[in-house]
Amino acid sequence: MVTKKGLIIAVLATFCLTSTLFMIKPTRSQTGIGEYDPWVDLNDDGWIDIYDAITLANHFNTFGTPINKTALLLDLLARIDALNSTVIEQQNMINNMNTIINNLSSTTTYLNETVVNLNETVNILNSTRGLGPPDYDSGWVSLSGYANWFTHNLHTTEVFIYVMGKGTDGTIHQIAYGGDTGGGGNNGVFWSALDETNIAICRVTGDVVWSQARVMMWKIP
Repeated sequence: MVTKKGLIIAVLATFCLTSTLFMIKPTRSQTGIGEYDPWVDLNDDGWIDIYDAITLANHFNTFGTPINKTALLLDLLARIDALNSTVIEQQNMINNMNTIINNLSSTTTYLNETVVNLNETVNILNSTRGLGPPDYDSGWVSLSGYANWFTHNLHTTEVFIYVMGKGTDGTIHQIAYGGDTGGGGNNGVFWSALDETNIAICRVTGDVVWSQARVMMWKIP
């Protein structure tokens, strides 16, 4: 008994033999009745020929779950669109990150400039130490007579001098500092005769407000 598959194979074999006997050699320029359909080109060689027919004959009368090629193509297109959307989203994220990086770079530059300015300020403050403790402090010394000598031993006359007075009642002051001979009385003190070792604190004759003096001296850089 001849089956359908056997009959088709026999017909195809006869076709192939006839084509060979008559030296019929098809070329790609020849066209069939219809237009080229890639879905029918089973071996994907760009040519629907006897080899595609043999492949079809070998699978004749088999069955299974059919594939909706149109739906498959639409699904692939949808996946491509989804991938493109993902790529666009990722690119937008990269652009946002680049913007953030640029902003951070600007902020870092500003902070670096601020640090430089702060360092300069610190250097200025460090170089400005103020008066600080005196290089010489006589403490409170009772005054007697006109010239009262204080030995500072700073070995320089480039100094800043500050003199404080104290009255008999213990009040600290600078009344008539520099000497005051006006106003009906003589009061006050002044410094004189400064050298690299000593300084004289001279008390005006008749003074009654300077019973003690304190001399402080700073070397001038």
